[in-house]
Amino acid sequence: MTRTARRRWTRELSNEVDGLAVGESGPVLVHGYEPPAGGKWVDDVIPGRLAALDRESGEGLWASPCEVRYGRGFGAGIPDGASMLVLGPSLHGHRVVRMALTSGELLAVEEVDAFDEALVASDRCILVTPQRVWSVSADDLHEDWSRSSPGLRYHSEIRCVRSRLRLGVLIIASPSMQAITPPSRLA
Repeated sequence: MTRTARRRWTRELSNEVDGLAVGESGPVLVHGYEPPAGGKWVDDVIPGRLAALDRESGEGLWASPCEVRYGRGFGAGIPDGASMLVLGPSLHGHRVVRMALTSGELLAVEEVDAFDEALVASDRCILVTPQRVWSVSADDLHEDWSRSSPGLRYHSEIRCVRSRLRLGVLIIASPSMQAITPPSRLA
């Protein structure tokens, strides 16, 4: 952080925060949950809550119960200026949920396989488990490609244009799903 960076606002939240999403513009999205008394919960997933905070002031714009709850796997992002995508566990398996950015209104819901991490971009969501990596279209919320190889273990995902690569990195050309053997160095 530079010396000129200053805190614009601070917000005390009553919920436990388990995820954030920040787009190029618009609100800061905060996904969280209220911890149960005594720290014990009957179900596998704890009911989630999604809130939008004004980027400049930190004031709450809206808060809404969220179909995605606290549990294994979470991802959120703002693929366009009008909606947000939230991925994670629900009472009925893992889901990808589209909500209106201005109000939190539920717009669409689709089931997805359980995952550990998700990266939301403008055109797709990349999901990963140790056994496979796959993509869900940000437009229709359906899986559009998948990759798994016996003996390989996937740990995380990152989407980039240029990078210095080291051994152990699998590069996949999306959406063709062609695996690219990484050179020892990229210029």
